[in-house]
Amino acid sequence: MSCDVLTTYIATLNSKDKLLIMGDFNVASFIHEIANSKAQVSQCLKTEALYNFMYANSLQSHNTVLNGRGSTLDLVLSNVAGIGVQQTYSLVENEDAYHPPLKINIQVQAQCRPENGISKNEEEKTAGRCYSKANFRRMYELVGNKCWEELYELHDVNSAAEYFQQSLRILFPWQKNHHKQNIHRGSQKI
Repeated sequence: MSCDVLTTYIATLNSKDKLLIMGDFNVASFIHEIANSKAQVSQCLKTEALYNFMYANSLQSHNTVLNGRGSTLDLVLSNVAGIGVQQTYSLVENEDAYHPPLKINIQVQAQCRPENGISKNEEEKTAGRCYSKANFRRMYELVGNKCWEELYELHDVNSAAEYFQQSLRILFPWQKNHHKQNIHRGSQKI
């Protein structure tokens, strides 16, 4: 994706929208500390363009992990605070020296009220759920505290999806029954 396409897309966003861009930018001369400073000067035109893009869109660099060559090719750019990037253990036998495995932590806050213009009652009716009574913090805590290492060990996407779905059923045993009741009640009303 070129900077022009990305800039055009970002221009359509609201100033309150949260943005996270991650990927291999292949800009070996990128320096995290310079990117986050106001004096973004570089001898490389590609790096200078990236610094200008970040500055124009209020983006900060969050990845400080250097690769085996002493540079950062995999960038994590965002206008959101509270993003942490760490090097983690490799899932592959022969790790790429240019791209160390990264663990990216993103802190999010639960939003109890819909911001999409739909009233709470309309949203609850359309989904068949009562979101205003949900304990989202507890749900996030349950998912966050679950050890997902077994999921990482699965190499087949179907097995991984099945494991994930089963884990959610265990974490939220009430969800499955509640959904069936709503479907059943809905069919009785018709």
